[in-house]
Amino acid sequence: MMIKNSYPIIMHIPTDTKWTQPLINEYRDKLMNGGEIIHCASKFSGVTVMQIHDFAYERQRASKKSGLEKGDTEILSRRVYVHIYFSSLKKAEEDIKFRMQFDAVKSDLLSGAYLTPEDQRFADQYMEISYWGERITGIEVKKKAYEKRGRYHGFIILVASKEKDTNRALEKYRSQEYV
Repeated sequence: MMIKNSYPIIMHIPTDTKWTQPLINEYRDKLMNGGEIIHCASKFSGVTVMQIHDFAYERQRASKKSGLEKGDTEILSRRVYVHIYFSSLKKAEEDIKFRMQFDAVKSDLLSGAYLTPEDQRFADQYMEISYWGERITGIEVKKKAYEKRGRYHGFIILVASKEKDTNRALEKYRSQEYV
């Protein structure tokens, strides 16, 4: 609704969304090898990409002009600025966080402790477990699943409706917590 009403926004988007991953893949090498260094945060490199993105919303009223009824989904195409940032320090932090979670779930499995549903999903997704009868003999990382997850570690995506400058977008986003 903010995009529809032309409010200026800057918002964080998760890196695992389908429309941001191709952008990250396109600019990965440039960002990981220095790219454009962001001056407001020296540990970040960043790039800004202008995109026309489709937004869907449910109509509140019927429109004779567009021929849509109340409750129909309408698609708006709007220009947005996608700011992609990479930090090797953030990547290292996320890798360590994953390893700590892996080790905690592994120790729970080996000790026979109850796994929470979240830990069970984590084990199913990222652990290769070897059994001898009912006894666990080994636990290894599923390499493909980890590589897929780790591929986007260290990246931050901000989407802005008006702000074109990479530096200013990060400054404004960070200043929101003080407003």
